[in-house]
Amino acid sequence: MSKVREYIDSGCFELTEALKKAVEDCIRENILKEFLEKHGGEVVNTLYREWNLDDAIEVRAEERAEEIAENFLKAGISKEIVMKNTGLSIKQIEKLVARINKNK
Repeated sequence: MSKVREYIDSGCFELTEALKKAVEDCIRENILKEFLEKHGGEVVNTLYREWNLDDAIEVRAEERAEEIAENFLKAGISKEIVMKNTGLSIKQIEKLVARINKNK
């Protein structure tokens, strides 16, 4: 969804075009490639129907919380403090920690 938002925010794409472009990007980057090659049109249609401003705001807020949490974790702040200050669950925090460790 961040790619969709990026494309929309660039002003170059409308929602449908941004969704199609994001699906193409995923296929090219081998993310759910087989599934999207088979069902990409359905994915775009479903996302288009379900996408609305409230969802977009909620997704962006969660992505921002994850960005903040990642920065806190990289700075050595404890998981408990990160969780309290971002509203993320321990499961979300653990996923971030795994991603950070993977990228080291």
